[in-house]
Amino acid sequence: MSPADKARLLRRLALANGGACTAIGLLHVATGSDNAPGIGAEANINEDSQERFYGGIFAAYGAAWLWALRAGPLDPKLVRFLGGAMALGGAGRVAGIAKRGLPHPFWVAMAATEFIVPGLFVWLANADADADIAG
Repeated sequence: MSPADKARLLRRLALANGGACTAIGLLHVATGSDNAPGIGAEANINEDSQERFYGGIFAAYGAAWLWALRAGPLDPKLVRFLGGAMALGGAGRVAGIAKRGLPHPFWVAMAATEFIVPGLFVWLANADADADIAG
């Protein structure tokens, strides 16, 4: 894969990730736990409040990706940092599984995604800079 191809892949992945995280976060701010698989309308007020709060943080995380894209070539350190933030969330899910058991299958799939996507970002972190150097 050429440096330009890797840079395009990095930017598309960052755009997709940023857009999806922003939209999902805003949905959870607006609807709380109602759209959370395995939680839904039976959540108590505390769980609903937490869902909405973390939805806001997730929307901001997505917006950070979109902001980084507008700033020009993606900074490899920022790519690794934002990817690491998602992996940290996945580690939190794994800790929850270790303590309480398997959650709804959707959340198990999200845990896998929260390690795979950051791995792709680590692999591609230098792509924009490398493509810029390669000219």
